[in-house]
Amino acid sequence: MKSRTFISSLIFGLILAILLIGIKSLEYTYFSYKIGLDVYIGIIALAFLIIGVYFGATYSRRKEAKFLIKLREESKRAGFTEPTINFDAVNGSDLSKRELEVLREIAMGYTNKEIGEKLFVSENTIKTHLNNIYMKLEVNRRTQAISRARELNIIT
Repeated sequence: MKSRTFISSLIFGLILAILLIGIKSLEYTYFSYKIGLDVYIGIIALAFLIIGVYFGATYSRRKEAKFLIKLREESKRAGFTEPTINFDAVNGSDLSKRELEVLREIAMGYTNKEIGEKLFVSENTIKTHLNNIYMKLEVNRRTQAISRARELNIIT
């Protein structure tokens, strides 16, 4: 972990050094006659901003991914398992494949928006699937739908 941070910092420093050397060399050829010091400072600040945001976002994504992996491993050790669809019990219900996917995601605790992003559909489409699930399972709420699906052994 520390070596990757060191390497990232080193790369960041090298890129900035190359950038500053490039700007300094341009100063003697073109910029010295046309542009003042304020523009130099602006260009350097913009370069630092872009590179800093890039490295910050990369580091943040890695950190989040490691956290999610750790969380999943800990939940498995604690005995929590992800809900699965029991296809033998599904044959007796009228739920479509997509409705089963939505039902599984609901059981995992995702919001409509998160489910839509995961299944590559709009939030309104998820709401439509939910209404169909409620009607087919004869319930009114998400929690009731999950309970009813477990009673029918659709979700295990």
